[in-house]
Amino acid sequence: MDFLEIILKYEKSNNFYYRILFKHSNFSQVKYGIKAGLNLSNLSGFDSDYSKYTLSLNGPYGIHFGGFANYSINSLLGFQPELVFSMQGAKYPGYVYVQPEIKGGISRYYYINLPLLLEIKPFRFPLSFLAGPQLGLCVNRSLYDGSYLNKTIIKNNNFDLGLDFGLQYRLTSHLSLGLRYNIGLLPSSKYEFDLTEIGGNKGIYNAGKNIVLQLTIAWTF
Repeated sequence: MDFLEIILKYEKSNNFYYRILFKHSNFSQVKYGIKAGLNLSNLSGFDSDYSKYTLSLNGPYGIHFGGFANYSINSLLGFQPELVFSMQGAKYPGYVYVQPEIKGGISRYYYINLPLLLEIKPFRFPLSFLAGPQLGLCVNRSLYDGSYLNKTIIKNNNFDLGLDFGLQYRLTSHLSLGLRYNIGLLPSSKYEFDLTEIGGNKGIYNAGKNIVLQLTIAWTF
């Protein structure tokens, strides 16, 4: 093999790798967008006998809004970090059949959330699935006082860690709809309570973990 053949072989191999890299760099891209929507939220997982709350169509409702970046790794996978303000809460039931009568109420929690999501795109049509962890910081609280209880907040947990699962459907190249469910892993607060006035128990419990169902509309630039 002479010198000219070696040079030609080297050039062909380099062109092959350049084509692979160029094709990958063409596909990999970052798009940015904004989003807003409706929350249906509550707390779950109380460890006392007082109540175990789940999501209900009766609310409480809230809103969320923020921005995101979507990085397409390849035709199957993407990565989507977000920064979202979210209005969440818990609805406490009322009891009219006890004395004194107990009125229900709503506590509000205002979070700055950071979902870090893997996007899975298994179909040719524009439906994809999202899953990943979510970090949250509670920046404000509006608490239902529960004045019928002898209750003391021992500790508020302003940091939240949860898991997100959802799907999104692209209506156009810019407009998409999303549905997402968030499961909190950490209790929002720790309470010392006394329900003996209404025939209940007393003790300490961890307030419930956030559960949030979100309906979102998003615009990608």
